[in-house]
Formats: sequence, C-alpha cells, structure tokens
Amino acid sequence: MGKNEIDTALPDPIFAAIEAHAKATNALLTMHERMFAEIPPRFDINRNMICEMVGADHPVAVALRTVLDTEKKLIDTAPTTQAGLMALEAHLREDRHSHARWSIPSRLSTGPTTTTALKVSIG
Repeated sequence: MGKNEIDTALPDPIFAAIEAHAKATNALLTMHERMFAEIPPRFDINRNMICEMVGADHPVAVALRTVLDTEKKLIDTAPTTQAGLMALEAHLREDRHSHARWSIPSRLSTGPTTTTALKVSIG
C-alpha cells in the first residue's frame, strides 16, 4: 500500500472517537443541567462562578476533563474511510458537539519550514 492510500480493510478508528466524544459530552450536559436545576431561580449568580467553586474533584469538573480528553482524541484521529469522514463532519455539525471544532488547528505544520492552512468547511 502506498503512503497516501487509505487502508479500508481495517475498521475506521474515527467511529470509536466519535462515540467516546458523544458519550462524554452527553454525560457532561446531563450533569450540568442537573446541577443548575438545583439552584433556586431567585439566586442571580453567574454559572461560571459556580463551576469555579465546585473544585477539580467535582463530578462536573471531572466530566469536563473527560470531554476535553475525548475531544483531543477526536481531532487527533484521522478518518480512514469516506464514511468515517462523513460521520465526523455530521458529528461536528451537531450543536452539542460544535465546541470541538475550536480544537481543530487552523494551521498545520507539514515540515520544518512549510506551513499549510487547514480549510475547514464545517459550519
């Protein structure tokens, strides 16, 4: 197989990365909704302040780190099939996963002195 050919004999790893990212994001959003549902509406408090106050070991903070870890793996995993590429595009177009698009580097280094712009047509 040549250097630029895609190996379609193996399962596309992007599907596992998409599934892990979706699961982590859904868990975080569920925790986030539950946490803020418990705050009485009479409190005029900035939600970001609450997130800062919960601490690094709070389940919401742990869930956020999991989302960020799976997001990095998602962006670092190259689709190996056209179906995988289409699935990744669809995943990133979903509102609840759109934040992952910000993790895509706008410029990619292709060598010691060459930099190529990455054109992202999503969104």
